[in-house]
Amino acid sequence: MKLLVAASNQQRPLFQITVKQQRGELVVSCFLLRIEDNMESIGRSVNSALQLSKRGGGVAFLLTNLCEAGAPIKLIENQSSGVVPVMKMLEDAFSYTNQLGARQGAGAVYLHAHHPDILSFLDTKRENADEKIRIKTLSLGVVIPDITFHLAKNNQDIYLFSPYDIERCYIARRLNFDYSICIKNRSSIVHPVSIFLRLA
Repeated sequence: MKLLVAASNQQRPLFQITVKQQRGELVVSCFLLRIEDNMESIGRSVNSALQLSKRGGGVAFLLTNLCEAGAPIKLIENQSSGVVPVMKMLEDAFSYTNQLGARQGAGAVYLHAHHPDILSFLDTKRENADEKIRIKTLSLGVVIPDITFHLAKNNQDIYLFSPYDIERCYIARRLNFDYSICIKNRSSIVHPVSIFLRLA
């Protein structure tokens, strides 16, 4: 009996999955979903976290398309709350869904290393972080492209790109508008070591 208990002590509740398969229920595993920068997409993501998690699926969300804290909304400056409040909503959704007592909901969020909210994203896991922003059960992941490692190796700064500005510049280029709206860029600069130190 000890061997059976040791073998079944995994992240996925194997006995629960077997029972679901016998009843003809859909067995789901892991999902990676992208959240767009609008209220409808954020609301759908919270609902998806609840629905997929209650069926036993692990769910990860890519937050890179969300605007950073302080970005404009409908051309009104300093309106966006950034990625941290969305992370808190997702954490609450996963905590609420306990898969019939088998385990807590499993969730993760990912953010690109060049997103302006990357430092506050990583700071949410600090033990001494403010309770308003502290993330306890949600797993974090950082999407780090090769260029970031190249810049860190050469001891160079990296640019953080605002999704709001990127979208505006892309639309201007696509519609052949004046590129002057892209020149006043709100992007900031950070040294890669500050990101890697927070990941350690």
